[in-house]
Amino acid sequence: MIAGDDAPLTPAWLHGAWQLLRCDAALDFTPGTRMRFNDDATLDYTIPTDDGAVHVQLRWRLEGAVLRTDLVEGGNPVAVGVTQGRAGVLEFDFGGARAWFVREARGLG
Repeated sequence: MIAGDDAPLTPAWLHGAWQLLRCDAALDFTPGTRMRFNDDATLDYTIPTDDGAVHVQLRWRLEGAVLRTDLVEGGNPVAVGVTQGRAGVLEFDFGGARAWFVREARGLG
């Protein structure tokens, strides 16, 4: 499904694996950062490191154009603006600094 900037974002559309395309320098995200939105409302977040990767599991929920997450073991709540952009790109707005993720090919991740 390819959507325009005004397409409504749905939880079902988020399901699956996403990889960082690019981000504003202020965010300093590691290239290769990935996330997988699971059907059970968990989000597997993987950040590449020199020694391998850091894996974080979050709970997630979508409230309109806001994605809310917190650690599965509790704490660290985060709310971030999220939109479904052109060509199916997932765009996050961290208070002005933005990051763009693309869906990984089916069967990967």
